[in-house]
Amino acid sequence: GVPLQSILKHPKSMDAPWVWSFWFRLPIVVGIGYGIFPWWSATCNRIFSPSNDLASAVSTVFAPLATLLYAALAGYAVVSLWGRLEKVRLSLHKEFALLEILEKRIPEDNERLKKHFQDHVDGVEQYEVQRGTPAPSRFNHLAELAAAPELADGVAQQEIQSIAKVRAERRAAEDICFPTVVWASLRLLTMLLLTAFALLAGRSGAIAGRGERILFSLLVVVLFWVNHLCRDLVDLCGGDFQLDIDELRRDAGLFRHRWQR
Repeated sequence: GVPLQSILKHPKSMDAPWVWSFWFRLPIVVGIGYGIFPWWSATCNRIFSPSNDLASAVSTVFAPLATLLYAALAGYAVVSLWGRLEKVRLSLHKEFALLEILEKRIPEDNERLKKHFQDHVDGVEQYEVQRGTPAPSRFNHLAELAAAPELADGVAQQEIQSIAKVRAERRAAEDICFPTVVWASLRLLTMLLLTAFALLAGRSGAIAGRGERILFSLLVVVLFWVNHLCRDLVDLCGGDFQLDIDELRRDAGLFRHRWQR
Protein backbone atom coordinates (compact mmCIF):
# COMPACT_ATOMS: atom_id res chain seq x y z
CA GLY A 1 0.00 0.00 0.00
CA VAL A 2 0.88 3.68 -0.04
CA PRO A 3 3.17 4.70 2.85
CA LEU A 4 1.28 6.67 5.48
CA GLN A 5 4.00 9.33 5.66
CA SER A 6 3.65 10.13 1.94
CA ILE A 7 -0.09 10.59 2.40
CA LEU A 8 0.31 13.01 5.28
CA LYS A 9 2.86 15.05 3.29
CA HIS A 10 0.94 15.03 0.00
CA PRO A 11 2.31 17.89 -2.14
CA LYS A 12 0.00 20.49 -3.60
CA SER A 13 -0.50 19.64 -7.27
CA MET A 14 -3.39 21.83 -8.41
CA ASP A 15 -1.82 25.29 -8.20
CA ALA A 16 -2.33 27.55 -11.19
CA PRO A 17 0.73 27.82 -13.48
CA TRP A 18 3.07 30.53 -12.24
CA VAL A 19 2.75 32.44 -15.52
CA TRP A 20 -0.91 33.12 -14.67
CA SER A 21 -0.12 34.29 -11.15
CA PHE A 22 -1.52 37.69 -10.22
CA TRP A 23 1.80 38.88 -8.78
CA PHE A 24 3.71 37.85 -11.88
CA ARG A 25 1.34 39.71 -14.20
CA LEU A 26 0.91 42.78 -11.96
CA PRO A 27 4.06 44.68 -13.09
CA ILE A 28 3.23 43.84 -16.70
CA VAL A 29 -0.25 45.33 -16.30
CA VAL A 30 1.18 48.44 -14.62
CA GLY A 31 3.68 48.90 -17.44
CA ILE A 32 1.04 48.45 -20.13
CA GLY A 33 -1.30 50.93 -18.43
CA TYR A 34 1.47 53.51 -18.08
CA GLY A 35 2.66 53.02 -21.64
CA ILE A 36 -0.61 53.07 -23.57
CA PHE A 37 -2.26 56.02 -21.80
CA PRO A 38 -1.04 58.70 -24.29
CA TRP A 39 -2.31 56.61 -27.21
CA TRP A 40 -5.57 55.75 -25.43
CA SER A 41 -6.20 59.36 -24.45
CA ALA A 42 -5.50 60.63 -27.98
CA THR A 43 -7.76 57.97 -29.51
CA CYS A 44 -10.67 58.73 -27.17
CA ASN A 45 -10.35 62.47 -27.74
CA ARG A 46 -10.16 61.98 -31.50
CA ILE A 47 -13.32 59.83 -31.51
CA PHE A 48 -15.45 61.89 -29.10
CA SER A 49 -13.99 65.38 -29.63
CA PRO A 50 -14.95 66.33 -26.05
CA SER A 51 -16.40 69.77 -25.39
CA ASN A 52 -16.95 71.37 -22.00
CA ASP A 53 -20.56 70.16 -22.01
CA LEU A 54 -19.52 66.59 -22.81
CA ALA A 55 -16.82 66.65 -20.14
CA SER A 56 -19.34 67.93 -17.62
CA ALA A 57 -21.82 65.18 -18.53
CA VAL A 58 -19.10 62.53 -18.25
CA SER A 59 -17.86 63.77 -14.87
CA THR A 60 -21.28 64.33 -13.27
CA VAL A 61 -23.46 61.59 -14.78
CA PHE A 62 -21.71 59.01 -16.96
CA ALA A 63 -18.61 58.20 -14.88
CA PRO A 64 -20.44 57.99 -11.50
CA LEU A 65 -23.20 55.84 -13.01
CA ALA A 66 -20.72 53.48 -14.71
CA THR A 67 -18.71 53.24 -11.48
CA LEU A 68 -21.83 52.42 -9.46
CA LEU A 69 -22.95 49.75 -11.93
CA TYR A 70 -19.47 48.22 -12.04
CA ALA A 71 -19.17 48.16 -8.24
CA ALA A 72 -22.61 46.60 -7.81
CA LEU A 73 -22.09 43.94 -10.48
CA ALA A 74 -18.53 43.06 -9.48
CA GLY A 75 -19.42 43.07 -5.78
CA TYR A 76 -22.35 40.74 -6.30
CA ALA A 77 -20.23 38.37 -8.39
CA VAL A 78 -17.38 38.26 -5.86
CA VAL A 79 -19.69 37.77 -2.85
CA SER A 80 -21.65 35.02 -4.62
CA LEU A 81 -18.55 33.17 -5.82
CA TRP A 82 -16.87 33.48 -2.43
CA GLY A 83 -19.98 32.09 -0.73
CA ARG A 84 -20.01 29.24 -3.24
CA LEU A 85 -16.38 28.39 -2.48
CA GLU A 86 -17.05 28.41 1.27
CA LYS A 87 -20.12 26.18 0.90
CA VAL A 88 -18.31 23.62 -1.24
CA ARG A 89 -15.28 23.64 1.06
CA LEU A 90 -17.41 23.21 4.20
CA SER A 91 -19.54 20.44 2.67
CA LEU A 92 -16.50 18.43 1.58
CA HIS A 93 -14.96 18.55 5.05
CA LYS A 94 -18.34 17.68 6.56
CA GLU A 95 -18.85 14.73 4.19
CA PHE A 96 -15.41 13.27 4.92
CA ALA A 97 -16.12 13.58 8.65
CA LEU A 98 -19.46 11.77 8.25
CA LEU A 99 -17.87 9.10 6.04
CA GLU A 100 -15.25 8.48 8.70
CA ILE A 101 -18.02 7.75 11.19
CA LEU A 102 -19.97 5.59 8.74
CA GLU A 103 -16.85 3.62 7.86
CA LYS A 104 -16.72 2.21 11.40
CA ARG A 105 -20.17 0.64 10.90
CA ILE A 106 -19.23 -1.35 7.79
CA PRO A 107 -18.34 -4.98 8.64
CA GLU A 108 -14.76 -5.80 7.68
CA ASP A 109 -15.81 -9.08 6.04
CA ASN A 110 -18.48 -7.50 3.81
CA GLU A 111 -16.57 -6.86 0.58
CA ARG A 112 -19.64 -5.60 -1.29
CA LEU A 113 -20.32 -2.78 1.17
CA LYS A 114 -16.62 -1.95 1.41
CA LYS A 115 -16.48 -1.69 -2.41
CA HIS A 116 -19.48 0.66 -2.47
CA PHE A 117 -17.89 2.79 0.23
CA GLN A 118 -14.52 2.90 -1.55
CA ASP A 119 -16.13 3.88 -4.85
CA HIS A 120 -18.00 6.68 -3.09
CA VAL A 121 -14.79 8.11 -1.56
CA ASP A 122 -12.92 7.73 -4.87
CA GLY A 123 -15.65 9.65 -6.67
CA VAL A 124 -15.49 12.51 -4.17
CA GLU A 125 -11.71 12.74 -4.49
CA GLN A 126 -11.44 12.36 -8.28
CA TYR A 127 -14.18 14.82 -9.17
CA GLU A 128 -15.20 17.03 -6.25
CA VAL A 129 -11.69 17.60 -4.87
CA GLN A 130 -9.47 17.45 -7.95
CA ARG A 131 -11.81 19.02 -10.52
CA GLY A 132 -14.44 20.93 -8.55
CA THR A 133 -17.29 19.18 -10.39
CA PRO A 134 -20.02 16.83 -9.13
CA ALA A 135 -19.05 13.15 -9.21
CA PRO A 136 -20.94 11.01 -11.77
CA SER A 137 -23.85 8.97 -10.46
CA ARG A 138 -21.92 5.73 -10.92
CA PHE A 139 -19.77 6.73 -7.93
CA ASN A 140 -22.78 7.47 -5.70
CA HIS A 141 -23.64 4.33 -3.75
CA LEU A 142 -25.50 5.90 -0.86
CA ALA A 143 -28.70 4.13 -1.94
CA GLU A 144 -26.95 0.74 -1.83
CA LEU A 145 -25.46 1.54 1.56
CA ALA A 146 -28.85 2.66 2.90
CA ALA A 147 -30.51 -0.56 1.66
CA ALA A 148 -27.88 -2.86 3.24
CA PRO A 149 -29.24 -4.89 6.19
CA GLU A 150 -25.97 -4.29 8.06
CA LEU A 151 -26.72 -0.56 8.09
CA ALA A 152 -30.42 -0.78 8.78
CA ASP A 153 -30.29 0.70 12.29
CA GLY A 154 -31.60 4.21 12.80
CA VAL A 155 -28.26 5.83 13.60
CA ALA A 156 -26.59 4.51 10.43
CA GLN A 157 -29.58 5.56 8.33
CA GLN A 158 -29.43 9.04 9.81
CA GLU A 159 -25.71 9.29 8.99
CA ILE A 160 -26.34 8.22 5.38
CA GLN A 161 -29.16 10.75 5.06
CA SER A 162 -26.85 13.45 6.43
CA ILE A 163 -24.24 12.58 3.79
CA ALA A 164 -26.89 12.69 1.06
CA LYS A 165 -28.06 16.10 2.29
CA VAL A 166 -24.50 17.45 2.32
CA ARG A 167 -23.92 16.17 -1.22
CA ALA A 168 -27.13 17.77 -2.46
CA GLU A 169 -26.20 21.13 -0.93
CA ARG A 170 -22.75 20.94 -2.48
CA ARG A 171 -24.11 20.09 -5.94
CA ALA A 172 -26.46 23.07 -5.69
CA ALA A 173 -23.53 25.34 -4.76
CA GLU A 174 -21.34 23.95 -7.55
CA ASP A 175 -24.07 24.70 -10.09
CA ILE A 176 -23.97 28.42 -9.25
CA CYS A 177 -22.62 30.21 -12.28
CA PHE A 178 -23.14 33.48 -14.07
CA PRO A 179 -24.23 33.79 -17.71
CA THR A 180 -21.81 35.18 -20.25
CA VAL A 181 -23.70 38.48 -20.30
CA VAL A 182 -22.52 39.21 -16.73
CA TRP A 183 -18.83 38.89 -17.63
CA ALA A 184 -19.41 40.76 -20.89
CA SER A 185 -21.09 43.56 -18.94
CA LEU A 186 -18.13 43.82 -16.54
CA ARG A 187 -15.71 44.08 -19.46
CA LEU A 188 -17.88 46.66 -21.18
CA LEU A 189 -18.07 48.75 -18.00
CA THR A 190 -14.28 48.44 -17.68
CA MET A 191 -13.81 49.94 -21.13
CA LEU A 192 -16.32 52.69 -20.37
CA LEU A 193 -14.49 53.64 -17.16
CA LEU A 194 -11.15 53.76 -18.95
CA THR A 195 -12.71 55.89 -21.69
CA ALA A 196 -14.26 58.29 -19.17
CA PHE A 197 -10.90 58.71 -17.44
CA ALA A 198 -9.16 59.42 -20.73
CA LEU A 199 -11.77 61.99 -21.75
CA LEU A 200 -11.54 63.85 -18.44
CA ALA A 201 -7.77 63.67 -18.11
CA GLY A 202 -6.99 64.59 -21.70
CA ARG A 203 -9.64 67.18 -22.50
CA SER A 204 -7.12 70.02 -22.35
CA GLY A 205 -5.32 68.57 -25.37
CA ALA A 206 -1.96 68.78 -23.63
CA ILE A 207 0.50 65.90 -23.65
CA ALA A 208 -0.29 63.41 -20.92
CA GLY A 209 1.87 64.00 -17.88
CA ARG A 210 3.36 61.55 -15.45
CA GLY A 211 0.56 62.07 -12.91
CA GLU A 212 -2.20 61.19 -15.35
CA ARG A 213 -0.30 58.14 -16.55
CA ILE A 214 0.28 56.88 -13.00
CA LEU A 215 -3.39 57.37 -12.08
CA PHE A 216 -4.45 55.58 -15.25
CA SER A 217 -2.09 52.71 -14.40
CA LEU A 218 -3.61 52.44 -10.92
CA LEU A 219 -7.11 52.37 -12.39
CA VAL A 220 -6.06 49.62 -14.81
CA VAL A 221 -4.56 47.63 -11.93
CA VAL A 222 -7.76 47.90 -9.85
CA LEU A 223 -9.93 46.77 -12.76
CA PHE A 224 -7.49 43.98 -13.58
CA TRP A 225 -7.48 42.85 -9.93
CA VAL A 226 -11.28 42.62 -9.82
CA ASN A 227 -11.28 40.61 -13.06
CA HIS A 228 -8.53 38.34 -11.71
CA LEU A 229 -10.42 37.81 -8.44
CA CYS A 230 -13.59 36.78 -10.26
CA ARG A 231 -11.71 34.38 -12.53
CA ASP A 232 -9.87 32.95 -9.52
CA LEU A 233 -13.08 32.29 -7.58
CA VAL A 234 -14.78 30.65 -10.56
CA ASP A 235 -12.14 27.88 -10.54
CA LEU A 236 -12.64 25.87 -7.36
CA CYS A 237 -9.41 23.91 -7.74
CA GLY A 238 -6.95 26.53 -8.97
CA GLY A 239 -5.61 29.96 -8.20
CA ASP A 240 -5.04 31.70 -4.89
CA PHE A 241 -8.56 31.03 -3.56
CA GLN A 242 -9.39 27.34 -3.83
CA LEU A 243 -10.51 24.26 -1.95
CA ASP A 244 -8.26 22.79 0.73
CA ILE A 245 -6.99 20.25 -1.77
CA ASP A 246 -4.01 19.05 0.24
CA GLU A 247 -6.07 18.30 3.32
CA LEU A 248 -8.97 16.73 1.42
CA ARG A 249 -6.69 14.49 -0.64
CA ARG A 250 -4.92 13.51 2.56
CA ASP A 251 -8.25 12.48 4.09
CA ALA A 252 -9.09 10.38 1.03
CA GLY A 253 -5.61 8.85 1.12
CA LEU A 254 -6.09 7.88 4.76
CA PHE A 255 -9.27 6.00 3.82
CA ARG A 256 -7.36 4.01 1.19
CA HIS A 257 -4.51 3.38 3.59
CA ARG A 258 -6.92 1.78 6.07
CA TRP A 259 -8.50 -0.38 3.37
CA GLN A 260 -5.12 -1.68 2.14
CA ARG A 261 -3.82 -2.70 5.55
